[in-house]
Amino acid sequence: GGRALISDTATQAGLTTPVVSTDQFFHTLVVQTVPLLLTYAVGAALAAMFTIITRSTVSGILLTVVWVILDAAISYFAPSVGDFTLEKNIASLGKYLDRAGSGDMPLWQNLGVFGVYFIIPMVVAIVIFRRRDMAGN
Repeated sequence: GGRALISDTATQAGLTTPVVSTDQFFHTLVVQTVPLLLTYAVGAALAAMFTIITRSTVSGILLTVVWVILDAAISYFAPSVGDFTLEKNIASLGKYLDRAGSGDMPLWQNLGVFGVYFIIPMVVAIVIFRRRDMAGN
C-alpha cells in the first residue's frame, strides 16, 4: 500500500531509517536532556530573583533573557572569561555524561559554576522576599 510506496521512494532517494537501540536512545536522551534541564533551572532561579527584586514579572523575564544573551556573548567573545560562563560549563558537563566521559573543563568546575549560578539567585530571592514582602513593606 501507501507505506510500501513511501518506503520504496525514500530508499531510492537515499534516505534510510537509522537503527537505534534502546540503550543508545536513552543514553542520547540523558546526555541532551540533563544539561538542558540544568540550564532551565538556572534560568528559573534568575527569573525568580529578578522578579522578586523588581516586583515585576515582565522585568524578571526580560532581565533573564538579557542575562542569557550576555552569557552566550561573553563565552564567545571573551574566551578567557568564558570558562566561567554557564553555557560553556553546562556544555562541558554534557560531555562528561557522554560515553567518552571527558569535558573541556574539570567536572568540579562545571558543578561549581552551576551551583553558584543556581544557589546565589535563589538565596538572594528568598532573603529579599522574606525581608521585604513578608514584613509587609
